[in-house]
Amino acid sequence: MSRLLIGLAGLGFELEPAHPDGRLQLSPEYAPFLQPTGALEPCARYVVHPATGEPLLKPLRGEPLWACPTWRLGTTADDATVLEIHSVRERSWKPVANLRADFSAGAIQSWSGRHAEPSDLALNYPYDQAILMNRMAWFGAGVLHASGIDDGGRGMVFAGRSGAGKTTIARLWREAGAHLLNDDRVIVRAERHRVILASSPWRGEERQLAAATLPLQAIFHLRQSEKNRLTPVRGAESLARLLANTAAPFYLPGSMERLLESWTAVAESVPLFELEFRPEASAIELCRAALA
Repeated sequence: MSRLLIGLAGLGFELEPAHPDGRLQLSPEYAPFLQPTGALEPCARYVVHPATGEPLLKPLRGEPLWACPTWRLGTTADDATVLEIHSVRERSWKPVANLRADFSAGAIQSWSGRHAEPSDLALNYPYDQAILMNRMAWFGAGVLHASGIDDGGRGMVFAGRSGAGKTTIARLWREAGAHLLNDDRVIVRAERHRVILASSPWRGEERQLAAATLPLQAIFHLRQSEKNRLTPVRGAESLARLLANTAAPFYLPGSMERLLESWTAVAESVPLFELEFRPEASAIELCRAALA
């Protein structure tokens, strides 16, 4: 397949091989999100170079805007945005993407892993998420650490950090007849007249992924407890709760402003609750009753 089109929350991302006879591959997690050519107008286009020989992309200049032990982000000498990954073996950084400031276009070279070795995949974790997430932010979309549920066409988000019970609640909903979109990271997008929920390719323990996009009816912030209790969250606290569970692109100018605008629209449009729950079916019935 010469070109690939990925659809996330109604947004199209096109990948094109650098060579005319090139063929691109993606990990199985991306398969549910592949779209036929022309199904979506791309909001971003990226040219993918094979990871052979020497790095082709421009390196970071000066101090990074953001860095962790595995990857970092900054600018090149000509002010392009650059993402680099760290090679433990070589103790050096290798560029994997040169991009426009708004992430709408750029070049990717498919190095991957802790040793920055060649990869057969066009997109590799974690820089795939950084690229796509930063582009989605321009369209009112953000990524939440959450399970996403489709309960008869009603989209629900169950948010929380690691250990809060996202995978547990996802399994309870599936046992109750609902469909799991993703058990760890979902996309929420504030459109002009509605808020939508969509899955992402970045899952947790559960292997199931569904690429559905549906209206978001409620957001539940999880806390495991000895009893089931549902408490509405309103006002500034609702926005704070959303931000606390967001994979935020906080390291680029203007990104937090865009995120705050989107999440304010979400908090004003969608009911938010704190859900204290026991790992049993009664917690599911409590949520359904609240939305009945």
